Amino acid sequence: MRTGISLYFASGYEANAEVVAKAQAAGCHYAFTSLQIPEEEGIDYRTEARRLLELCKKAEINLIADVSPATLSKLGVQKFDELAELGITYVRLDFGFDAAETVELSRKFHVVFNASTIAKDDISAWRAAGADFTRFAACHNYYPKSYTGLSLERVAQINAHLSALGFQIFSFVPGEVSADLSTRDCQLSRNIVGFLVMHLFRQCLRFTMQALTWCLLVTQMLLSLRGSALVSLSETALS
Repeated sequence: MRTGISLYFASGYEANAEVVAKAQAAGCHYAFTSLQIPEEEGIDYRTEARRLLELCKKAEINLIADVSPATLSKLGVQKFDELAELGITYVRLDFGFDAAETVELSRKFHVVFNASTIAKDDISAWRAAGADFTRFAACHNYYPKSYTGLSLERVAQINAHLSALGFQIFSFVPGEVSADLSTRDCQLSRNIVGFLVMHLFRQCLRFTMQALTWCLLVTQMLLSLRGSALVSLSETALS
């Protein structure tokens, strides 16, 4: 299993440089960052993004960037092809790209999507546009609100389906606690608590059904014995 880190511009260059150094020493292969977080105000993306990209490039860490059509102007580039020159190898697409544009981008980058929102219609449209799904990746993202996760069963179903098509699978897990608005109160995509509650409920239900079955069997046995005793007593009385 390959691991990665998350980097946020609001953390500051020095803090991110320290994280990248630790990640390189630990053998991490990926880093995720977003170029469109509303809470990150006053960020000079043209300067800060390029500095961060250079850090990852030197550390030989594949950078996954959350992008939208507005990303180009933020970075001061004219087209998405130029992002590859900056060191971006994966682009996570949220909105603003049709099937043809997505497939075209996949020829230059690995394209990443939120795993739980990929629909059958998306798959069909990408396939019709000539997609090579080995260039596609699905990421179980987190939404920074409580109780927004998926069950383990649902995650397993999604993974099995997309892996069979050729998708690479990623998942976010919580790391160190940060005051960053983008990571505060974030939840695992796999809602462990919800899974355990459902698992406990099912076990209780199973044991309850077993107990009821045994009660019925014992009741039937006792009634049968009572009936036999009554017959025996009747025969004795008659004799």
